[in-house]
Amino acid sequence: MTPNSNQTGSWGRVSAILGWASTGCWFVGWYPQLLTNFHARSVAGFSLDNILLNFLGFACYSCYNGALFYSESARAAYRSAHGGVDSDVRSNDVFFAFHALFCTVLTGLQALKYNRGNQKVSKPALLGCGAAAAALSVYGSLWLSAAAAASRSSQPRVANAAAAAAASGGGGGPDLLRFLTCLSYVKVLTTFVKYWPQIRLNAARRSTVGFNISNSITDLSGGLLSLSQQGLDAWLFADATLVTVRRGVGGRRRRKGKRRKKEEKTHPLRPRPFFFSSL
Repeated sequence: MTPNSNQTGSWGRVSAILGWASTGCWFVGWYPQLLTNFHARSVAGFSLDNILLNFLGFACYSCYNGALFYSESARAAYRSAHGGVDSDVRSNDVFFAFHALFCTVLTGLQALKYNRGNQKVSKPALLGCGAAAAALSVYGSLWLSAAAAASRSSQPRVANAAAAAAASGGGGGPDLLRFLTCLSYVKVLTTFVKYWPQIRLNAARRSTVGFNISNSITDLSGGLLSLSQQGLDAWLFADATLVTVRRGVGGRRRRKGKRRKKEEKTHPLRPRPFFFSSL
């Protein structure tokens, strides 16, 4: 059974509601920890490594989402690399990323001002974040140099072709899309490792005093809502990669084959994936 166009609009609104609900959970989840630090005038129970990893991850995430939402050159490069399909970064993704970065900066300022106990940022966290930041800075500088050189070309046609190559990687050198992809990988990696320093700190202290559990609860709730949205989008767009690939962090909507492209043009809603065909 293939849903009709009326269902498309209804389910699309449900998907948007799920997206903003997950953003809402992540939005409120930052403030209990900030208030806990403020009232105690201490961050002794909150991992400094977590703050550093969060800052690097959300700085990368903000750049990635901001570029793919606001920059036409970045969106054009994405479409060129993915068969004309636009990025699925949405306004709630951009809002979440910049708000999370803002709250991380506030938490970092608290760590500079308040009592930290015996805590210090660990050498592995410093070295890892420093190496990632240095590598991104070098690659970003190379891309900016290539883009600037392309824009200074004396021949307009050559300049346009060189600029397009610098954005989409057609020239084989540093390009905007590869740079954004690197940012997304850094965000995924920091998300994977950032919880372990807090777990180790809690275990070493045999206490969770100073760590507000509300952050973990809202983080989990937001994640479940986001996964629900991705599952619904996978059904609506007949694309299982929206579940298997994280949307908004290197997420891609791949469309392959002339037959499928023709179906996209002629049908308001594409057929469901095979694993939903029995519903």
